[in-house]
Amino acid sequence: MGDQAATQRSFNEKLEEYRKNIVPEVTEKWDELEDEEKDELLSMNHFYCHLHGLIGFATYCDKGMQKLEDLWRSTDGQLGVEGLREFQDKAGKYTWKHDDSATQRLVRTACSAFASGGDQKSGAIGPFRTFLNIKGIPRNELKTFRANRFNVLFANAASVFYHHHHIKEMFDGGYIKASNKLLRAVLADITCGKLVASIRALGILHKQFTEPYWRLIEHPDVPILKLTDHIKKSHVKLQEWSTDATPLLNKEMPPVFILETGEELVPIKDHIFDELYEDMSLQNATKQALEVSCCSLLVVYKRRFADHLEGKYSGPASQSLTEQTKDTLKSNKRGENDFGYWAWVAASKPTMTHLNTEGQCLYRLNRTDQFLETLRSTEPAEYRRVMKLALRGRRALHDLYNKLSEDISLEKERRMEEHRADQQRKKDALNKKLAARKKTINDHGGECKTKHEVETFLNSSKSKTEKTHIAKLHIQLIKDTYDLTDLPNRKELVKVTKSTEVLARDLCTLVEFVHQPTPEVNDQNDTAEYTESAVDITHIKDQIRDQLVSVGVGGRKSQDVSARRLAADETTRNEKPTQPRERDEESDEEESEDDLQDESSESEDDMEDESTESDDDDAAEMETDGKADLKVGDIVVAAWEDTWYPGEIIQVQGTNQHDQVIVSYMQRSQGNQNRFSWPPKNKLDIQPTLIAAIIHRDIILTPGESLRYVCIEKDMLVTLNKKYNKYYNSRIAL
Repeated sequence: MGDQAATQRSFNEKLEEYRKNIVPEVTEKWDELEDEEKDELLSMNHFYCHLHGLIGFATYCDKGMQKLEDLWRSTDGQLGVEGLREFQDKAGKYTWKHDDSATQRLVRTACSAFASGGDQKSGAIGPFRTFLNIKGIPRNELKTFRANRFNVLFANAASVFYHHHHIKEMFDGGYIKASNKLLRAVLADITCGKLVASIRALGILHKQFTEPYWRLIEHPDVPILKLTDHIKKSHVKLQEWSTDATPLLNKEMPPVFILETGEELVPIKDHIFDELYEDMSLQNATKQALEVSCCSLLVVYKRRFADHLEGKYSGPASQSLTEQTKDTLKSNKRGENDFGYWAWVAASKPTMTHLNTEGQCLYRLNRTDQFLETLRSTEPAEYRRVMKLALRGRRALHDLYNKLSEDISLEKERRMEEHRADQQRKKDALNKKLAARKKTINDHGGECKTKHEVETFLNSSKSKTEKTHIAKLHIQLIKDTYDLTDLPNRKELVKVTKSTEVLARDLCTLVEFVHQPTPEVNDQNDTAEYTESAVDITHIKDQIRDQLVSVGVGGRKSQDVSARRLAADETTRNEKPTQPRERDEESDEEESEDDLQDESSESEDDMEDESTESDDDDAAEMETDGKADLKVGDIVVAAWEDTWYPGEIIQVQGTNQHDQVIVSYMQRSQGNQNRFSWPPKNKLDIQPTLIAAIIHRDIILTPGESLRYVCIEKDMLVTLNKKYNKYYNSRIAL
């Protein structure tokens, strides 16, 4: 049993060769045996883990999805997060560190953000669980990719599709704020219809194909040779679905795998299954994704199951072969679990020696405790003898382990020295080759540094063959001597299997690149640049020191980029207003310590976690048309990129959503999110504000324990946080 890796196949070949050499020597009366008996003794049956096929399914489906997504991009443009500027490089190209499809990107980021055990820094695992509780959804179906290897892509795709309405509602309803790049990426991808259709396709394959396939592999009544019939029948099904995947879109589709006993491995029809077939939107895109995925699965079948489709095990099995393989494992899942437990022990107890790690793994996986307990109760004398032997052999075992560890360490040192010597030999050989090339080139006039020198150099050659040889040497010398990392089309230019004319042209390009002149910089310019840099550094340090005196003062980011660009007043539109200040409580000498402790202090996240109101609260939101009658003196709440602020309108410049009002903002206490005060008259915080950014009007401010401060009622605070999150997710995050 292996995993069909290249090293596994090489090992199998060497093992068969060794067996053919050794079996005749250890078998009595070998020469007297019949040829059939000899063949049976020499033959070996190599099987591969059938659960590794699930990994192949995911890998090749992802490659197929990449091609389908390229087609979608050609007609619909960029998909999901790819269109957000903050995820693009300077050239406007989307960058993703993994070589995955956008479909897998959505599955991975959603699980990282919301699955238990996901990203603790940027994810919203707790708020998502709270939101599910509010909506009466019993459990979070998302799983992390870590420690879940087989079938994880298909299973998680089904779970993400099941939760995609929940995730979208959580963002759209303002229950949480997409406050970092991970959450903004999930929000952008989850609202892309094509990506939702593709994860639905993978989810359908999970329910109808990959999950029943896993149950087939682990079924105790299906020996490994009986898998041939199931593989052949499912191969025919995949061929049909790759042409027309309509049957997969039918909730009542017959099961793919039916055992000889008549047992049907039907899909598990749970709430995820129902969701996959209840949401019938984007049927065409889902069908396309299913057909492409089935084509990809056919490639895996041809490569991994060749022996079952048309190879050694494709025909009827002989009685002897059936008897030999009846207890053969169909997967090496046990071995994968053993190594997984080893990795867990090593990671959770890093100071444990390898000997102790081996002992704990063997003790646990071999169930030694159960054996000793049974032995102690049934044969006490034998139990005492075994324990005495173990105690007496402990020292010898430690000595043997230490000797083996020392031998391994010495072998590693020897191999490292061999590697160093081998690298030195290669380096010396390269230097020798470079010296020979330089000598040949110097004999013909030396290395060229301009295009004119190249032409003169090659024209001086006596024959075309010599000209070609010298051009090749010159190109190879440049390749081995200079750094060509920034040279466009570098790999093509350094090739030497070309015609003489092409070699001469490419040599000119290389020479011009490596010998291009560098701009001269005089000492005076150096001093000027240094002085300018020193001024910049001083300015930065001054800004940092200012924070010790005034906390929270800084530039404010845009409220609504799209709306701001549509503003009629060009001057006002390009203004960069400053951020309303947060009050520094250390400077408030009149505020007592008891007042700070008694005042209610709850963060936005606390408000989100305690939010239990129903969706009917959304009806209380101020409608867009209600902003048309804004007037001077109204107390409003406006959203900015960092949070929301209350203030009083002192001037109205228009009634359109893209017009502005002038607002005098209150200060928020630094240590308490629900404590506001008006700044002194000489430090009024007056800002132009988009009407579209006003999320609430006629706010009621309640006096605090000190008359210097006002507060907002707890229920209203929850409502404002929810409205702000909705505004941020719809206008700023995307």
